[in-house]
Amino acid sequence: MQPQSCESPATATAARIAIVSTPRTGNTWVRHLLAKLYGTSYLAVHSPGELDWATLPQGLVLQMHWPPTPAFVALLERHGFRTITLARHPLDTLISILHFAMHDASTACWLQGDQGNEDGIFGAMPCSSAFLDYATGPRAAVLLAISHDWWSQPGCRRLRYEAMIQDPCRAFAELVQALGMPTQCSVADAVAANTFSKLREQTQADHHFWRGQLEQWKMLLPANEAQRMARAHEGCLAALGYGCDPNPMLTVPQADANWIRLNREELAERMRRLKAAELSVHSLRGELADTRIGLEAEKRLRLEVTTELAAERRRLLDALAALDIERRELQETRAVLESARARLQTLRRLSARFPRLSAAVKKIIRYDDANHQSS
Repeated sequence: MQPQSCESPATATAARIAIVSTPRTGNTWVRHLLAKLYGTSYLAVHSPGELDWATLPQGLVLQMHWPPTPAFVALLERHGFRTITLARHPLDTLISILHFAMHDASTACWLQGDQGNEDGIFGAMPCSSAFLDYATGPRAAVLLAISHDWWSQPGCRRLRYEAMIQDPCRAFAELVQALGMPTQCSVADAVAANTFSKLREQTQADHHFWRGQLEQWKMLLPANEAQRMARAHEGCLAALGYGCDPNPMLTVPQADANWIRLNREELAERMRRLKAAELSVHSLRGELADTRIGLEAEKRLRLEVTTELAAERRRLLDALAALDIERRELQETRAVLESARARLQTLRRLSARFPRLSAAVKKIIRYDDANHQSS
């Protein structure tokens, strides 16, 4: 996988930054923004083994969902990467994973499938037993543990999703100060160039940049469901500094209705795109049919031309054969003429040498010719 460049090589810096966090905590947003700030390439992979570390560019923003194992930490240090980890309320993170799993099968690559995958929650509702079992199970635990474990890692810079949403310029300015490296543009310019709407248009991946709102879990998880999830990840919430204060008045039907409402517009847009794609396919099929008809006609024409060319070739070959015969006959005629000319020359020499004999021969010839004519 090749790094993608955010700026020209002439402006790229030697900044190497690794974003190592739980999925759906703002990683992609931060990756694009930091690449803009530092004028570097950027790259997202699922595991350290996917990279040829010796050939990575000097300026790179690397994104990966991977825990701080001693070997991985040492690898990042050896190659000069500063690390950043993002924190987001775990319940918002899980809701975002639920939404993301409907649109992207790459979730199966997270942590190389450690403790399962997201197949079981495809199309599920936030209050469904399928999602509750997932959100309180081992797969959710290992994913949430990535940011939790990096959060306490020495030297790792911390960044909260909520701070980025509330005041992105301030949040990224503080991060730039913590990184201590010169930037290629101002934080305000980088933030303006990487809004959610612009990133949706740039990446053509709306599901990567869903809503960008805070505490959505409070309108999608009633108290019982929210508290059940919070208990399953109590240590993570505490370590990252989050609490669980659900809306006590929210019911399951209301939560389901909110989920449907949040997804209705997006699903309607997907249906519009699907319809447009179907119309485009129908149009392309018509064009393909016309093209096939044209190709068949061209094929028949080529066959006719080929047949005519073959006939013309045969005629040409026959003409060449006739010319060859005439050439041979002409050569034979020339040979006869040359022989006759040679005999004539001989007779002329003899006539000049023996004039009397020549006169007698001529008389005999005239006499024979006269007798032949009279008879």
